Amino acid sequence: LSWPYVCNGCENIRRCRKEKHIFDPEYALGVIRNNEKESKRIPKASIRKLNAFDRFISPLIKAGISIEAIYQAYPSEFPVSVRTVRNWINEGYLTAKRSDLINTLSRPYVSKAYKYVPSTTRNPLMRAGRTYEDYLGFVGENPGLNVVQLDTVHGKKGDKKCIFTIYDVASKTQLGILIEHFTAAEVKGKVSEIRSLIGDESYFKIFKVILADNGPEFDELYNLEIDDETGEKWAHVFFTRPYRSGDKGACERNHEFFRYILAKGKTMNELNQEDLDLYFSMINSYPRKSLSGKCPIDILDEIYGKDFHQKLRLKKLPLKEINFKIRRK
Repeated sequence: LSWPYVCNGCENIRRCRKEKHIFDPEYALGVIRNNEKESKRIPKASIRKLNAFDRFISPLIKAGISIEAIYQAYPSEFPVSVRTVRNWINEGYLTAKRSDLINTLSRPYVSKAYKYVPSTTRNPLMRAGRTYEDYLGFVGENPGLNVVQLDTVHGKKGDKKCIFTIYDVASKTQLGILIEHFTAAEVKGKVSEIRSLIGDESYFKIFKVILADNGPEFDELYNLEIDDETGEKWAHVFFTRPYRSGDKGACERNHEFFRYILAKGKTMNELNQEDLDLYFSMINSYPRKSLSGKCPIDILDEIYGKDFHQKLRLKKLPLKEINFKIRRK
């Protein structure tokens, strides 16, 4: 058989009794694509190197760390791309399973048809000039002011304890503060405690614009707009629309990290503030793609000063000490 080694175009193809070789471009393309898939699916690394990589990455994945975050922190440890590692997990070449991936953890969402009924016990004047529409107009006219979003996270129905969260939009840092009575006075008192921790200068800079949930636990926040000592208005408090969690979407999305630690429906009565300081230290030490691989604590310190996170009882943890499944059973 001579060049081109196929019988396509040969004048004697009908009379020739030799073994025929016909080139089928569609079949050839299919073989090429299948070989490409197989080459990506089957590890090229030696068994020894594959086992070493498995010992490195599987414990981190089982602790709830995403492959992308691990790659951001330890790029030199990866013999292949993030996508290939994910394929290895799907094919069962690593100890970590697909169900261990933080991205695949999901909880069913049950849609509820809410009907908003205005409260007859709360003073409607507290919301005058502080609606979400007022907020949008104010930040549009004052784009340089810092914004914090406030919310509460609840556990099992009937729990006495819940978590008051403060989310700094600029740094993506979120604090979790345990509250036991779920009253407006307690929430206001917790904000005052933050002021004593970080000092007036930082407090006035961070809490310049406050966007709070519409719940009754935030009814006394408007009292924080005026400085008791000088009588000067230094802060601006606004409230989201009822049952519109998207109004403070950044804060709500960050709650997902806490839900990896303590799922919805689990009791919070066993928690203490030391637990929350640890959990939110892990959350704020977790590198984000949106922060170019940095973690919120890094950005917080860049904006407000070196080691500022320590004033908020936060600790920067290495990735290997982060475990989002610490309380999961």
